Amino acid sequence: MRILILTSKDHIYANVVLKNLIEKGVFDRHQVMVWEQMGLLANKSMLRGLWIYLRTAGWDYTTAQIIKQLWFQLMRFLQQIFGRQESCFYPYYHNRLRRFSREICPNLNGTVALRKLKKYKPELVISVFSRDIIPQPIFSFPEMGTVNLHPALLPKYRGVSPVFWCLARGEKKTGITLHYVNRGIDTGKIITQKAILIFKTDSEHALYLRCAQAGVKLLMDWLRSRRQKKIRTKKVNILGSYFSLPTKQAVQEFRSRRKRFI
Repeated sequence: MRILILTSKDHIYANVVLKNLIEKGVFDRHQVMVWEQMGLLANKSMLRGLWIYLRTAGWDYTTAQIIKQLWFQLMRFLQQIFGRQESCFYPYYHNRLRRFSREICPNLNGTVALRKLKKYKPELVISVFSRDIIPQPIFSFPEMGTVNLHPALLPKYRGVSPVFWCLARGEKKTGITLHYVNRGIDTGKIITQKAILIFKTDSEHALYLRCAQAGVKLLMDWLRSRRQKKIRTKKVNILGSYFSLPTKQAVQEFRSRRKRFI
């Protein structure tokens, strides 16, 4: 089977998901192409994305995300040198797979992406913490559909940064959802979900990491079972809740609950 994976370049938690799936042999019998998206926000340059983050979320949130990213890249660099491939920071693409390739993702809304898609002809598209909203010409192309991994219990916390918003709103639990992609944002039919308890000591990083690790099992079980039985789905109530980029006020609420980013 030809699989196209949409993800974000150097995304800490996408790296965890893909590395684990590769090591568990989930893609061994398939031809896999990975499109990595650049930048902080879809269709925005790095500087423009950084400015939007600063203007909307403020220095506290933006600095924390930059520190997380720099820490990940430093750990990845050190562990590549010392060959510690068992670490979750070790880049997924250093695992040797037959028929496995990766490239920088073109604009999903452009003609280049559609041309590449038609040339590759994927039978399944998997979105793993992709920054882009996937347009209909792409999500409707594969015969087996397009699925997305979302770090929240849909229909609650659709949209951006759901892990942060759950902590800022004082939720007692969150989760990970695997669902089909449609025209809405996180409104496609739900394939499967896993609830995750939120501990008082959880930082944003720790909770996101547990969501990613739970997502590995959701994807692995679904990919291995989909040919053996009919997959039941559940329609999403799009009236759940939707969140955009964290605001400065939300960051203050996050801090008032004594939550940490790292």
